[in-house]
Amino acid sequence: MMENKIYPVKFHIEFLIIIFLSCFVSKANSSLNKLNRKENIQKASFAFGFKNNFQRLGLIKTRTPENPPVKNKFLFRWVDPFIGVENDGNVLPGTSLPFSFVRLGPDVPVPHPTTGYLSDKPIKGFSHTHVSGTGGNGQYGNISVLPTTDELNVTDNASDKSDEFASAGYYRTTLNRYHIKVELTQSQEVGFHRYTFPSSKESHILIDVGSMIKKNGQYLRNIQTRAIFVNNHSVEGYGECAGSWGHGYPYRVYFYAELNRDAEAIGIWNGDTVSVSRKILEGKDGGVFFSFSTHQNEIVCLKVGISPLGIEKAKENLDEQIPHWNFNQIKERAEKKWESYLTRIKVQGGSDSERTIFYTSLYRVFIMPTDITGENPKWQSGEPAFWEYYCIWDTYRTANPLYLLIAPDQERRIIRSLLDIYRHNGWIPDAWITGHYAMQQGGTNADVLLADAIVKDLGGFDYSYAFKAMKDNAEKKSDKVGIYGRHKEYQELGFCPSDIRCGTSYTLEYAYDDFCIGQVAKTLNQKADEERYFRYSLNCYNLFYPEQRFFWAKTKDGIWADGFRPDFRLQHYQGGYFYEGTPYQYAFSVPHDMQGLIDRMGGKDEFLKKLDLLFDGNYYTQTNEPDIEFPYLYDYIGRPDKVADRVRKILKEDYNTTRGGLPGSDDSGCMTSWYIWGALGFYPVAGQDVYLIGSPIFRNAEISLEHGKKFLVIAHNVSDTNRYIQSAKLNGKPLNNTWFRHEDIKDGGKLELEMGAVYHGWGQNSTPPPSLSIQK
Repeated sequence: MMENKIYPVKFHIEFLIIIFLSCFVSKANSSLNKLNRKENIQKASFAFGFKNNFQRLGLIKTRTPENPPVKNKFLFRWVDPFIGVENDGNVLPGTSLPFSFVRLGPDVPVPHPTTGYLSDKPIKGFSHTHVSGTGGNGQYGNISVLPTTDELNVTDNASDKSDEFASAGYYRTTLNRYHIKVELTQSQEVGFHRYTFPSSKESHILIDVGSMIKKNGQYLRNIQTRAIFVNNHSVEGYGECAGSWGHGYPYRVYFYAELNRDAEAIGIWNGDTVSVSRKILEGKDGGVFFSFSTHQNEIVCLKVGISPLGIEKAKENLDEQIPHWNFNQIKERAEKKWESYLTRIKVQGGSDSERTIFYTSLYRVFIMPTDITGENPKWQSGEPAFWEYYCIWDTYRTANPLYLLIAPDQERRIIRSLLDIYRHNGWIPDAWITGHYAMQQGGTNADVLLADAIVKDLGGFDYSYAFKAMKDNAEKKSDKVGIYGRHKEYQELGFCPSDIRCGTSYTLEYAYDDFCIGQVAKTLNQKADEERYFRYSLNCYNLFYPEQRFFWAKTKDGIWADGFRPDFRLQHYQGGYFYEGTPYQYAFSVPHDMQGLIDRMGGKDEFLKKLDLLFDGNYYTQTNEPDIEFPYLYDYIGRPDKVADRVRKILKEDYNTTRGGLPGSDDSGCMTSWYIWGALGFYPVAGQDVYLIGSPIFRNAEISLEHGKKFLVIAHNVSDTNRYIQSAKLNGKPLNNTWFRHEDIKDGGKLELEMGAVYHGWGQNSTPPPSLSIQK
């Protein structure tokens, strides 16, 4: 007979509360941002004041920042590579590693964006080279692999998909047409495929040697393919293509591919002609195949090493980087690699969605450019080598300053590679695609990137040599204007006239480039060049239209062009005055002399009205680069509350966790790094040692700097409504300015902010950030 036990009244009350709260939490689970059941009980128990009793009864565990939910123990688990694959985000949903040559992912039939992928289209293969977050023409998509079953089909073989999933360094889907589960991971130059086949007497792995991502009617083309079977489980060769973004020059991708089993049959195809048992492929396009029978759930693995240098190097990459067939080990190694980059910024607070966007953004920033160090087919050099600067016009604003802060050695390597291009070719590029110069989008924008590093004293490269390269870009006569160098009219007239495509935006960008050269001259104590280039930097005002208080176009005779409108826009290829923008989107493009611009616009009040109208009149766009610094310009007139309003609105409305969750093309990490700066609460004035203060969304951010130093951003009481800074401290001292210098944080430090829901005037009496007009 069971003994009757009498429990204390206190225990009964606690037990009833537990039952009640368990039911309550279960029903409210979806509104609590998918926290697990124990977390929900913990959250509810706090509200009722029973935290200690719940812990004593063993129903919850105390969780600290060092003991996060198991779901997100590692930061790479916050990464969702599908964010932004639609809505012209043009980001890669497949696998990658930081700056890797292999970027392995799914491609669909045309039409498609530059990544070759759309969510609602069938998959035609998984290729090994991609760009991420770029507009324009197709690019790469080389050495594509497709597993199939049933009768061999080399033309109409795309398959619908299901069970699609991706994370940092891993991609998975099922090809419904063939009932094959596909899993992908990789090393820097090797793609690793794991296929789970159904029972089939005819299973195949097709390698399209001539594959490339291209759109109908564009000039991308196949030139040559070649492959030869080494044996019944290995094949080597190359695909040669032409027509990268911005130029038509050819490039080759060499490969060495190896199966973990022998094929029962091998062969090639050209066009739609299949040749069984033939071991050599030659022609403009085509591919090779392995065929075999499989039993249910049989796993077949494929490794593909690639290189731009040669077949031997491709095989060497395969043998050295993945010498075994342990797929999970390579997947885990890829995850650890990403973790080492993502942990450079650790945040606390914010919502699950905000952390997902933040860490996915941080992941995106490290995908481009492509590191081919040691495999440069153009020249031999002991310097780092990169392809896919796509383009510096995009990345100098947000991505490169972020590298400098949290990945300084990477920024040094980028700079050294740019200087090595100059050493061998005579010009620093704005765009460098598959080993060739491509179209400039603005001025000589590498000037900004180099100045940013020199004024922040990054070190690790020759400042004097960089200064020489900058001056050559500015002063040498260019034989390919629009590709490298500058328009001679700017040098002769002090502006680019209206008959030059994008002449007004060129003028504004050249002027800022001149300021950056002047800063480097100042650092190097080159007084004459300092004064000369600072003077050139005021050329921007040669196109300031005083009656309209906008920048506009002049003829070479100095007469204002007709047809002014703030929203005037012709595309750059139609002869417009501004590259991918309007007069309003370039109206404040004088980052080196904002005070001079404020004065010309009629003072602070008029500047405020005009800046407000930019946003409230829907002239501002987050989808492109020219105006993305403008939300922070309120700091120049002591209105950080306006910065908070504008930046928080953009973060909330233009970024989300859906497949269309970016405001437009990521542009090689520019737009996602903008989100990172916005979420952290400060923003770089690229080319200067200045950061403008915004409104952080996380209560704590720990930013890892070089040599083990840490910079902390702490926002007390921050929330969606508590967006306004009440008071600030920098490194323990009161901060009344709306900005600070890189010098203040480069050796570590702490920015501490008290946040509130009502603005009480912090920063109104700020000393303005530096401007050339008031520079001492």
